[in-house]
Amino acid sequence: MNFLNFILFILFLWTSVLYAFPHDNHYLWIEFEEGEKERDGAITLPLQIHFGRFTDQRQKHWRLDSLRAYYALVERNVEEERNFYELPIERHNGILRIKISSWKSNRFMVFVRGVSIHNGIANYYCAKTSFVLFGQAPFEKKKEEMTRYHSIDRKLELHITPEFNYWPQTGNPVIISAAFNGKYLPEKILQIYDENTTFQKLKTSRAGNVTYIPPHDKKLNRKGINSFKHNIIVVRESKKNTRHVFSYTLLLHRSRFAQKHTITGLVLFGVIFVLVFSVVLLKRKSFAL
Repeated sequence: MNFLNFILFILFLWTSVLYAFPHDNHYLWIEFEEGEKERDGAITLPLQIHFGRFTDQRQKHWRLDSLRAYYALVERNVEEERNFYELPIERHNGILRIKISSWKSNRFMVFVRGVSIHNGIANYYCAKTSFVLFGQAPFEKKKEEMTRYHSIDRKLELHITPEFNYWPQTGNPVIISAAFNGKYLPEKILQIYDENTTFQKLKTSRAGNVTYIPPHDKKLNRKGINSFKHNIIVVRESKKNTRHVFSYTLLLHRSRFAQKHTITGLVLFGVIFVLVFSVVLLKRKSFAL
Protein backbone atom coordinates (compact mmCIF):
# COMPACT_ATOMS: atom_id res chain seq x y z
CA MET A 1 0.00 0.00 0.00
CA ASN A 2 1.57 3.31 -1.09
CA PHE A 3 1.27 6.54 0.93
CA LEU A 4 -1.65 7.96 -1.10
CA ASN A 5 -3.71 4.78 -0.72
CA PHE A 6 -2.91 4.77 3.01
CA ILE A 7 -4.20 8.35 3.37
CA LEU A 8 -7.36 7.49 1.42
CA PHE A 9 -7.89 4.44 3.63
CA ILE A 10 -7.56 6.57 6.80
CA LEU A 11 -10.01 9.12 5.41
CA PHE A 12 -12.46 6.35 4.58
CA LEU A 13 -12.25 4.99 8.13
CA TRP A 14 -12.66 8.45 9.62
CA THR A 15 -15.70 9.17 7.45
CA SER A 16 -17.24 5.82 8.36
CA VAL A 17 -16.78 6.51 12.07
CA LEU A 18 -18.17 10.02 11.68
CA TYR A 19 -21.32 8.77 9.99
CA ALA A 20 -21.72 5.77 12.24
CA PHE A 21 -21.45 7.76 15.49
CA PRO A 22 -23.19 11.11 15.22
CA HIS A 23 -21.49 14.13 16.74
CA ASP A 24 -22.78 15.47 20.05
CA ASN A 25 -23.99 18.65 18.35
CA HIS A 26 -26.05 16.89 15.70
CA TYR A 27 -29.82 16.68 15.67
CA LEU A 28 -32.78 15.73 13.50
CA TRP A 29 -34.92 18.44 11.97
CA ILE A 30 -37.79 18.90 9.49
CA GLU A 31 -37.86 21.32 6.55
CA PHE A 32 -40.87 22.46 4.54
CA GLU A 33 -41.22 22.40 0.78
CA GLU A 34 -43.85 24.25 -1.24
CA GLY A 35 -47.33 22.73 -0.96
CA GLU A 36 -48.70 21.06 -4.07
CA LYS A 37 -52.36 21.69 -4.98
CA GLU A 38 -54.07 18.63 -6.44
CA ARG A 39 -56.58 18.78 -9.29
CA ASP A 40 -59.49 18.09 -6.94
CA GLY A 41 -58.51 20.94 -4.58
CA ALA A 42 -56.70 18.84 -1.98
CA ILE A 43 -53.22 19.94 -0.96
CA THR A 44 -50.10 17.83 -0.43
CA LEU A 45 -47.19 19.12 1.63
CA PRO A 46 -43.76 17.46 1.25
CA LEU A 47 -41.49 17.64 4.29
CA GLN A 48 -37.76 16.87 4.22
CA ILE A 49 -35.92 15.07 7.04
CA HIS A 50 -32.35 16.14 7.76
CA PHE A 51 -29.64 15.23 10.24
CA GLY A 52 -26.55 17.19 11.21
CA ARG A 53 -26.57 20.91 11.93
CA PHE A 54 -28.87 23.49 10.37
CA THR A 55 -28.22 24.99 7.85
CA ASP A 56 -24.74 24.42 6.51
CA GLN A 57 -23.76 21.08 8.07
CA ARG A 58 -26.35 18.65 6.76
CA GLN A 59 -25.03 15.09 6.74
CA LYS A 60 -25.33 13.60 3.25
CA HIS A 61 -24.95 10.00 4.39
CA TRP A 62 -26.34 9.22 7.81
CA ARG A 63 -28.18 6.40 9.49
CA LEU A 64 -30.25 6.24 12.65
CA ASP A 65 -31.83 3.08 13.96
CA SER A 66 -35.62 2.86 14.09
CA LEU A 67 -36.09 6.03 12.03
CA ARG A 68 -39.85 6.56 11.82
CA ALA A 69 -42.28 9.40 11.13
CA TYR A 70 -45.76 10.02 12.56
CA TYR A 71 -48.53 12.56 12.27
CA ALA A 72 -51.63 13.43 14.28
CA LEU A 73 -54.70 15.45 13.40
CA VAL A 74 -55.40 18.04 16.07
CA GLU A 75 -59.07 18.88 16.34
CA ARG A 76 -60.11 22.15 17.92
CA ASN A 77 -61.23 22.05 21.56
CA VAL A 78 -60.55 18.32 21.88
CA GLU A 79 -58.37 17.29 24.83
CA GLU A 80 -58.71 13.53 24.46
CA GLU A 81 -55.72 11.35 23.62
CA ARG A 82 -54.70 11.77 20.00
CA ASN A 83 -54.26 9.07 17.43
CA PHE A 84 -50.89 9.02 15.69
CA TYR A 85 -50.44 7.51 12.25
CA GLU A 86 -47.15 6.25 10.86
CA LEU A 87 -45.95 7.91 7.67
CA PRO A 88 -43.88 6.20 4.98
CA ILE A 89 -40.42 7.75 4.54
CA GLU A 90 -39.31 8.11 0.92
CA ARG A 91 -35.74 8.53 -0.32
CA HIS A 92 -35.07 10.41 -3.55
CA ASN A 93 -31.68 11.73 -4.70
CA GLY A 94 -30.30 11.23 -1.22
CA ILE A 95 -33.07 13.25 0.49
CA LEU A 96 -35.53 11.68 2.93
CA ARG A 97 -39.06 12.96 2.55
CA ILE A 98 -42.55 12.46 3.98
CA LYS A 99 -45.82 13.81 2.59
CA ILE A 100 -48.99 15.05 4.26
CA SER A 101 -52.25 15.43 2.31
CA SER A 102 -55.41 17.24 3.34
CA TRP A 103 -58.73 17.56 1.54
CA LYS A 104 -60.04 20.27 3.91
CA SER A 105 -58.70 22.68 6.54
CA ASN A 106 -56.79 20.57 9.07
CA ARG A 107 -54.22 21.11 11.82
CA PHE A 108 -51.31 18.65 11.89
CA MET A 109 -48.52 17.65 14.27
CA VAL A 110 -45.60 15.73 12.74
CA PHE A 111 -42.85 13.84 14.57
CA VAL A 112 -39.74 12.06 13.29
CA ARG A 113 -37.77 9.80 15.67
CA GLY A 114 -34.49 7.90 15.49
CA VAL A 115 -31.91 6.29 17.79
CA SER A 116 -28.13 5.92 17.80
CA ILE A 117 -26.17 3.86 20.34
CA HIS A 118 -22.45 4.51 20.80
CA ASN A 119 -20.12 3.42 23.63
CA GLY A 120 -23.08 2.28 25.70
CA ILE A 121 -24.86 5.64 25.43
CA ALA A 122 -28.24 5.75 23.70
CA ASN A 123 -28.92 8.93 21.75
CA TYR A 124 -32.62 9.57 21.15
CA TYR A 125 -33.37 12.12 18.44
CA CYS A 126 -36.79 13.61 17.77
CA ALA A 127 -37.97 16.36 15.41
CA LYS A 128 -41.37 18.03 15.49
CA THR A 129 -43.37 20.63 13.61
CA SER A 130 -46.97 21.82 13.51
CA PHE A 131 -48.94 23.53 10.76
CA VAL A 132 -52.32 24.11 9.10
CA LEU A 133 -53.22 22.87 5.61
CA PHE A 134 -56.11 24.44 3.69
CA GLY A 135 -57.35 21.76 1.29
CA GLN A 136 -60.53 22.49 -0.69
CA ALA A 137 -61.53 19.17 -2.22
CA PRO A 138 -65.31 18.53 -2.51
CA PHE A 139 -65.00 15.11 -0.88
CA GLU A 140 -62.50 13.15 1.19
CA LYS A 141 -59.93 11.06 -0.62
CA LYS A 142 -59.76 7.35 0.07
CA LYS A 143 -56.66 6.81 2.20
CA GLU A 144 -54.36 3.86 2.44
CA GLU A 145 -54.65 1.99 5.71
CA MET A 146 -51.88 3.23 8.02
CA THR A 147 -50.64 1.94 11.35
CA ARG A 148 -52.35 3.78 14.20
CA TYR A 149 -50.96 4.48 17.67
CA HIS A 150 -52.68 6.08 20.65
CA SER A 151 -49.40 7.75 21.62
CA ILE A 152 -45.71 7.76 20.73
CA ASP A 153 -42.75 7.84 23.09
CA ARG A 154 -41.25 11.34 23.28
CA LYS A 155 -39.83 11.99 26.72
CA LEU A 156 -38.21 15.30 25.83
CA GLU A 157 -40.42 17.77 23.96
CA LEU A 158 -40.80 21.41 23.00
CA HIS A 159 -44.21 23.10 22.95
CA ILE A 160 -45.01 26.28 21.03
CA THR A 161 -47.87 28.69 21.86
CA PRO A 162 -49.67 29.55 19.66
CA GLU A 163 -48.99 26.26 17.93
CA PHE A 164 -51.29 26.60 14.94
CA ASN A 165 -51.09 29.92 13.15
CA TYR A 166 -52.36 30.20 9.60
CA TRP A 167 -49.66 32.79 8.80
CA PRO A 168 -46.71 32.51 11.23
CA GLN A 169 -44.44 35.48 10.63
CA THR A 170 -41.44 37.37 11.91
CA GLY A 171 -42.15 39.85 14.67
CA ASN A 172 -44.92 37.75 16.22
CA PRO A 173 -44.02 36.46 19.73
CA VAL A 174 -44.36 32.79 20.62
CA ILE A 175 -43.99 31.10 23.99
CA ILE A 176 -41.62 28.11 23.98
CA SER A 177 -41.88 25.49 26.73
CA ALA A 178 -39.50 22.58 27.34
CA ALA A 179 -40.65 19.45 29.17
CA PHE A 180 -39.21 16.07 30.13
CA ASN A 181 -41.52 13.22 31.14
CA GLY A 182 -44.37 15.71 31.22
CA LYS A 183 -42.63 18.07 33.66
CA TYR A 184 -41.49 21.52 32.59
CA LEU A 185 -37.73 22.19 32.58
CA PRO A 186 -36.77 25.41 34.40
CA GLU A 187 -33.73 27.45 33.33
CA LYS A 188 -33.12 25.22 30.32
CA ILE A 189 -30.92 26.43 27.45
CA LEU A 190 -32.63 26.51 24.04
CA GLN A 191 -30.65 26.97 20.83
CA ILE A 192 -32.35 28.74 17.91
CA TYR A 193 -30.91 28.44 14.40
CA ASP A 194 -32.15 30.86 11.73
CA GLU A 195 -31.69 30.59 7.97
CA ASN A 196 -30.79 34.24 7.44
CA THR A 197 -29.99 35.85 10.77
CA THR A 198 -27.77 35.07 13.75
CA PHE A 199 -27.81 32.08 16.08
CA GLN A 200 -29.47 32.70 19.46
CA LYS A 201 -29.56 31.11 22.88
CA LEU A 202 -32.52 31.50 25.23
CA LYS A 203 -33.08 30.21 28.74
CA THR A 204 -36.46 29.12 30.05
CA SER A 205 -37.80 30.72 33.21
CA ARG A 206 -38.36 28.94 36.50
CA ALA A 207 -41.77 28.02 35.13
CA GLY A 208 -40.10 26.27 32.17
CA ASN A 209 -40.98 28.68 29.36
CA VAL A 210 -39.60 31.68 27.51
CA THR A 211 -41.00 34.23 25.05
CA TYR A 212 -39.28 34.38 21.67
CA ILE A 213 -39.84 37.12 19.10
CA PRO A 214 -38.42 36.12 15.69
CA PRO A 215 -36.64 39.26 14.41
CA HIS A 216 -37.69 40.90 11.18
CA ASP A 217 -35.60 39.74 8.24
CA LYS A 218 -34.69 42.12 5.38
CA LYS A 219 -33.59 39.23 3.17
CA LEU A 220 -36.94 37.47 3.63
CA ASN A 221 -38.86 40.74 3.15
CA ARG A 222 -37.28 41.21 -0.28
CA LYS A 223 -38.73 37.90 -1.49
CA GLY A 224 -42.23 37.11 -2.71
CA ILE A 225 -45.32 37.44 -0.54
CA ASN A 226 -45.54 33.67 0.04
CA SER A 227 -41.85 33.20 0.82
CA PHE A 228 -40.91 31.51 4.07
CA LYS A 229 -37.90 30.43 6.10
CA HIS A 230 -37.17 28.07 8.99
CA ASN A 231 -36.20 28.58 12.61
CA ILE A 232 -34.93 25.37 14.21
CA ILE A 233 -35.23 25.31 18.01
CA VAL A 234 -33.11 22.65 19.76
CA VAL A 235 -33.06 21.40 23.35
CA ARG A 236 -31.01 18.63 24.98
CA GLU A 237 -31.34 16.58 28.16
CA SER A 238 -29.04 13.84 29.50
CA LYS A 239 -30.07 11.13 31.96
CA LYS A 240 -27.50 8.51 33.04
CA ASN A 241 -26.65 6.53 29.88
CA THR A 242 -29.15 8.29 27.63
CA ARG A 243 -29.13 11.56 25.71
CA HIS A 244 -32.27 13.15 24.34
CA VAL A 245 -32.11 15.74 21.56
CA PHE A 246 -35.33 17.42 20.42
CA SER A 247 -35.91 19.99 17.69
CA TYR A 248 -38.94 22.04 16.69
CA THR A 249 -39.24 23.60 13.24
CA LEU A 250 -40.89 27.00 13.33
CA LEU A 251 -41.98 28.08 9.84
CA LEU A 252 -41.88 31.86 9.36
CA HIS A 253 -43.21 34.15 6.63
CA ARG A 254 -42.20 37.75 6.12
CA SER A 255 -44.04 40.20 8.35
CA ARG A 256 -47.19 41.65 6.83
CA PHE A 257 -47.08 44.47 9.38
CA ALA A 258 -43.49 45.31 8.45
CA GLN A 259 -44.44 45.34 4.77
CA LYS A 260 -47.45 47.60 5.40
CA HIS A 261 -45.31 49.80 7.60
CA THR A 262 -42.69 50.08 4.85
CA ILE A 263 -45.31 50.88 2.19
CA THR A 264 -46.98 53.43 4.46
CA GLY A 265 -43.59 55.01 5.11
CA LEU A 266 -42.84 55.22 1.39
CA VAL A 267 -46.24 56.77 0.66
CA LEU A 268 -45.77 59.27 3.48
CA PHE A 269 -42.29 60.10 2.22
CA GLY A 270 -43.70 60.64 -1.27
CA VAL A 271 -46.45 62.94 -0.01
CA ILE A 272 -43.96 65.00 2.04
CA PHE A 273 -41.61 65.20 -0.95
CA VAL A 274 -44.41 66.50 -3.21
CA LEU A 275 -45.49 69.07 -0.60
CA VAL A 276 -41.95 70.32 -0.06
CA PHE A 277 -41.30 70.47 -3.81
CA SER A 278 -44.56 72.42 -4.32
CA VAL A 279 -43.66 74.89 -1.57
CA VAL A 280 -40.22 75.44 -3.12
CA LEU A 281 -41.79 76.12 -6.54
CA LEU A 282 -44.31 78.56 -5.08
CA LYS A 283 -41.56 80.45 -3.27
CA ARG A 284 -39.50 80.64 -6.44
CA LYS A 285 -42.50 82.03 -8.36
CA SER A 286 -43.21 84.57 -5.63
CA PHE A 287 -39.59 85.70 -5.64
CA ALA A 288 -39.67 86.05 -9.44
CA LEU A 289 -42.77 88.24 -9.29
